Parts: sequence; structure tokens; C-alpha cells
Amino acid sequence: MRDTIRITRATTRRPRPKDQELGFGTVFTDHMFLADFEEEKGWYDPRIEPYGPLTLEPSAAVLHYAGTQKPWHARYPDSGEKDRYRSLVARMQEGESRAGW
Repeated sequence: MRDTIRITRATTRRPRPKDQELGFGTVFTDHMFLADFEEEKGWYDPRIEPYGPLTLEPSAAVLHYAGTQKPWHARYPDSGEKDRYRSLVARMQEGESRAGW
């Protein structure tokens, strides 16, 4: 991708937070980087736009991640790794509570 990056500036700016107020997933920038992808063309049309919603295909793997993880114990019921499974479930539950689910 060797295209020039187009920049569209936000019309309003968010107040800059203090350093001690910064936190992952709680403070966001005024802008975001986007690029399109097609198998034949690769990545193209790079741009920086005002922060806003993303468009995703309903079949995007990220939307179906939990469904791929939960049946782990059913595939390996006698593997002797039940503690590993419990640890995995605990981490997932911790992440869900942080995400507010």
C-alpha cells in the first residue's frame, strides 16, 4: 500500500484527558485510521477520519469468538487438563465482567 493517506479532520475535538485519567477502552481519540481490502487489490484507500462507528460483516470471526472457545471441554473431556480449562473460563469471565457483559 503506497497510496497517499487522506485526512479528514473532526469538526469538534474532545477535551484532552489528564495522564492519570487515561485507561484502555475508556478514552478515545478524535480520529481513526481506515483502509479497504480486496483479495485482488490488497490494502488500498488509506485514510484518517473522525472517530465513528465501524461497519462489520455479520459473519466476522470477532463476533463469533465465544462460540469457538466454550466447547473446549467437550472435545477433550478426559485429557487431564481440566485445571487449564477452568483457568481459561475464569479469564473469559473476568474479561466479560470488565467489558460489562
